[in-house]
Parts: sequence; structure tokens; C-alpha cells
Amino acid sequence: FYESIRVIADSAVQQLRHLSIHGRILDCAFKYLISQCPDTLETLELRVTPYIREDHLPVIEVDEAGQEPLPNLRRLILHLGYRNELCHKSIYSIWKRCKSVEALEMTCESSNFQPIATIIKTFFPNLNTISFGHDVHLQTVQDISLATVLLTSRPGWRSVNLTANADLGARSWVALSRHASTLEKFSVARWRDQNEAKPCSFLTAFPRLQSFVTISEGFIRTWDITSIDANEWIHLDPLSGSLTPWSCENSLTDLRIRISGIPRLDVVRDQRGKKKRQPITWGAYPGEERVIQHRVYERLSRFVNLEILWLGHNSYDYELLDCSDQYECLEMSLESGLDRLRGLKRLRVLNLSLMATRIGQKEAQWMAEQWPELREIHGLEDKGDAKKARQWFKSNCPRISTPSLVRLEWSYRPTVASFVA
Repeated sequence: FYESIRVIADSAVQQLRHLSIHGRILDCAFKYLISQCPDTLETLELRVTPYIREDHLPVIEVDEAGQEPLPNLRRLILHLGYRNELCHKSIYSIWKRCKSVEALEMTCESSNFQPIATIIKTFFPNLNTISFGHDVHLQTVQDISLATVLLTSRPGWRSVNLTANADLGARSWVALSRHASTLEKFSVARWRDQNEAKPCSFLTAFPRLQSFVTISEGFIRTWDITSIDANEWIHLDPLSGSLTPWSCENSLTDLRIRISGIPRLDVVRDQRGKKKRQPITWGAYPGEERVIQHRVYERLSRFVNLEILWLGHNSYDYELLDCSDQYECLEMSLESGLDRLRGLKRLRVLNLSLMATRIGQKEAQWMAEQWPELREIHGLEDKGDAKKARQWFKSNCPRISTPSLVRLEWSYRPTVASFVA
């Protein structure tokens, strides 16, 4: 084993551009591999758990003092084991080799955010992209922990990705505002505090924003879904009564957000056919649901360069599967004002999963004509008018695919683990 490590480290890695190390590895062997990384290395991926050697095993000597920064290393991915204190000591020699790193992806526990913030400030002067990855064993990353990291970085970040176990609150909002003039991509799966850090605040304050994602891919828990109320989404100017301009209207190409709070007098049964106790009205007067939908469409239509639009989601709920469906949503019918989106000529992907839409053949024809770049529509049911729409696409416009809607038929989600040797 030790000879294999030496052969790999001393010869095979010398021309590498991408190096990925997975699984448990002897602590000193891990250090030796890292010490031998060549100047050609561009991406380093570590999904490892270094462990201390046993006394009877030989030691692989490492000259940590002689290691220099890797000039071409641009991306560092760290998914370490659970013995975080040991792992941080084991990988400390990596930090001073990361002066050129621009993108950092990592998982860690909340207790380690302060040292990580110090490490980023000290060793990552060129960092502009950061991702806090998801691990089912980690606690939720709290607002104050995120703010600690974001505040220690230099202004000028281009991409921030906060995945499933991340909360975003007022402190993080203040920290993210330092990157308002440069941020192009933002993703968050769980939005806890919307008193100051509102979705609309991002769309208003970040003029270069290209991607705004608040819906995760794959199945997610219902209570983890970030929603924005329709009235907040519309965002009227109190003086003129018209929509308030948002700074990213021309730059945004990828929008994934759930818009709720739309009265739906037409929804009287749930997706299982069971009669609902009361229609989705919330005190709406006749016709109000269409007025609100018109405004929501109008706001969406301002993002003239949109290529990806997700309004739906795949969800599971531990107890009530019916809670996963959206009933207070856009109809996406021509009668409800869909034609207001005719200006989205660059739209390629539309996701309406688990939404109570009213799309039929007429809407299918309209989409094919008005959205020449459209290639995918997700979420059409295989029944009723939606089934007719899918059949029309298949027969008359094969360039647009309509993948079958996947519903989770269990009241729980089994734990799935994946291991790579």
C-alpha cells in the first residue's frame, strides 16, 4: 500500500490537471499525496477521512516546509469526515498552496465556521465562488455562521451557493450586500428569516444577477421550500401603482422560485380528486385571482433574457403528501394571462411540477409558437387537458419534451447512501 502511494505521488500525479481522493486514507499518506501535487493541477477534490496511523505501521515522511502554492489550482472541493479537528490539522498544509483558488466547495459543522472564516481570509485572496455543500449528517448552517464566513471575505464574489442545510437571515443579508455589485449567481434551498433578507431584495439590489435559485433539484421536504407571496412578488410602487423596476431584469437567465398566495376559485378538489373543504379564496372578490395573476405574469415578463424558469418543485412530505402540491399558484392558461409572457423568446426550460395548472392543447400550441427556443416542460400530468397538451407536443412539436411527472407515493423518504472507493 505504501509503495503504491509513493508511486502515485511521485510519478502518476506529475502531469495531472484534476485529482480526486475518496474514502478513508492514512493521515501521513494523505499529507504525502498533497505534498506531491504538481503545478499543472487545476482541480483538487477531497472526499476523505484521514485517520491516525497505528504504531506498527511505517511513517511516510512529508516535507511540509518546502511546499509552494499551486499556480494553476482554481477549484478546491472539500468533503471531509466527521473528525473535523483532525481533518483540519491534516489538511492545513493545503491552505498555503491555495493562493490561486477561485472556487471553494465544502461541507463542515457549524462549530468550525470561525476557523474556516479565518482560513478563507488568510489563504484565499482570489476566491470569488463559494458553495456550502449538503450532508445529511450535518446540522443546519445557521445565519450567524454564514455571516461569519461572508464578512471575512473580500468584496467581489460572483457566486454563492447555500444548499439544503443552510439558513439565511438578516446577518447574512448584510454580509452578502458587500458583493452586490459583482454577484452573478445565488442559490439557497432554505430561507428561514425573510424579515430583512427577502427574495425580492436580491432581485432589486444585485444588478448583475444571472441565476437566482430557491428550489432544489430532486425531492425536497415541503417545509424546506422557499415561497414568496404574490403581492410581495408584484412589488407595486405606492405612488404610481405600477411595478417597481428591479435591477436584474435584463441580466437574469435562470429563475427558480415558488410564488404562492394567488387566490384560485377554480380549485375545488385536490390532486387525488378529494373535494377540498373550501376553495382557495382568502377573501378574494370575484375576478381578483385573475388581476393578481396578470400582475405576476407582468413581473415575470420583465426578465426578457430568461432561459430557465422553475415555478414548481418535486417534493415529499412525511405525513401529508397532499401538502406537496401547489394550489395557490399561476394557472398558466391563456385565460389567466399567459400571453403576457410572449416576450420570453429565449426560454428553454419550464418547470411546473406539482402545480395546479390549467394547460391544454391551446396553451401547448401557444408555447410552441411564442417560445421558439423551448425544449423542456416539466410537470404536466398524464390526465385531463394536460395529457392532451403532452400528446400535442409529441405529435406536432417533438422539439419540446414533456417528461412524466414523478410523484412520491410513500409517506417517508428512505435514507440513501452512496460511497465511492
